[in-house]
Amino acid sequence: MAIGTIGNGKLKEIQEMALSLHRSLVDEFRDECFKRGGCLFLGKFYAESDLIYFGLNPGLTGEAVDPFDVQLRADGYNPPFLNSEEGNRTFSYWRNWDKFLSNHPDLRTWFNERVTSTFMVPWRTANVRELERLNTATGGKVFRYSGQLLRKMIEHHQARLIMVGGKRCLHLLNQLMDGPWDPKEVETPCEGPGRIYQWRCRRLLLGKSAIKILQVPHFARANDLRKLSIFADWLKRKLKEFGM
Repeated sequence: MAIGTIGNGKLKEIQEMALSLHRSLVDEFRDECFKRGGCLFLGKFYAESDLIYFGLNPGLTGEAVDPFDVQLRADGYNPPFLNSEEGNRTFSYWRNWDKFLSNHPDLRTWFNERVTSTFMVPWRTANVRELERLNTATGGKVFRYSGQLLRKMIEHHQARLIMVGGKRCLHLLNQLMDGPWDPKEVETPCEGPGRIYQWRCRRLLLGKSAIKILQVPHFARANDLRKLSIFADWLKRKLKEFGM
């Protein structure tokens, strides 16, 4: 199957849905609020497996105005798991993933086989605080629309496994899915040395399906390879049922 084509039309459906929601925000809240655009995907796969990895949301590019990009990667790279040298130099998030996977070739192969790499919120902001402000300014529509996209992606993948980058992403998943967990208990149980280097496994019941949720470290800051080797052992155990 060629990159960027899904025979059943799922890719086209999610792209059109994302563009429609973006246009709705622009029409209601002015171009100025969304001139930084957005990015729906980081990687080159969509709906080719039951595995999804979510980052929080795309950061800024440095440009004054950006498009709202809904295309899959077509250059052979698969960020953040397989990146160009320039990409690794530019983004610590990509660079740290690359260093980690370079030390664990079996994980590198697994992540680059068919895992969809995307964002929980596709609209660009400089940081989490700015993302919260943008959501507030739109009366909660940024998160509401992101939740619609999230649910559609889960449906398209018939997802059995969702990975999220960092505990803030886990809290946002809980919020976008209308609170399946008590917010006070989202971060328990915890494994790992702590702070940045913590990871956990949860379960999300969606209809008759039980989806495994793995919260992994936020690789924008996680670069201690000794601590990450502990994480790698844990991750490999959790991924055994998914072909690791």
